[in-house]
Amino acid sequence: MTGPFDRAKEVYSERGARELLSRIVDQLSYQCSERTFGSRTWFRIRAFVNSIRYDTIYEPYEIEYVDPADVQYRSARAQRTDRSRWKDVGRVLGGDWDIKSKSPEYAIENELLYHAIEDHFQREVPWEKTEYVEKSLERLRQGGHEDTWRAVVQSEEDLWERCEQLDELYDRIQTDGYKSKREVFDSQSADPMGYYPRTFKYMLDEVMIDRGRNGEPLLVDGKHRLFIAKVCGVEEIPVLVVVRHREYVDHE
Repeated sequence: MTGPFDRAKEVYSERGARELLSRIVDQLSYQCSERTFGSRTWFRIRAFVNSIRYDTIYEPYEIEYVDPADVQYRSARAQRTDRSRWKDVGRVLGGDWDIKSKSPEYAIENELLYHAIEDHFQREVPWEKTEYVEKSLERLRQGGHEDTWRAVVQSEEDLWERCEQLDELYDRIQTDGYKSKREVFDSQSADPMGYYPRTFKYMLDEVMIDRGRNGEPLLVDGKHRLFIAKVCGVEEIPVLVVVRHREYVDHE
């Protein structure tokens, strides 16, 4: 991945000064927010507040390891927002959300993005020929970027940039193996998926899962890394557990 200054030159050359200025403003706001709310102190406060409001485990930010092949479903409990997934880390929750997760609606093998990644990297199908990218382009041309790659992609240029990031992430895993965020942090190497502040939160920002009543891992966030780890045949990846089912914790 190119450095931030080289990337700025590319954006200016390809998309103009207005786009570059917009990105700089967004990035400055994001960096300031992440350095405040991504600090170790803030996360300790969050864990303390959660321990008062909810049932929680003692060490909510401990990294675990799972086989990517074992993550077969999304969690039906999870909300698709950045705030909710972080604020729930360490919670213990009963109910049938884990059972509901094991349905075709939440099966990873049924997701268009997973098929696109599988087709592109295993069958050498160009991104533009995958159904996921075709549908994404159609939504963008109709002005509907809110549902395109979690609203991160707002233009066709953004879409191709995202595909390039996935190509680089795949190449890096194939060459260097799957690295934890802590390993990326310690090596000071660039993150293929973007320019993130190197905070306490960054070191925790692994693939996120819930644990069902039998300990089964259910995807919450980090689909790109998980899906590519699957097609690369990676045997183990670090994860951060968001919510654990009450029965799982009681059995443990």
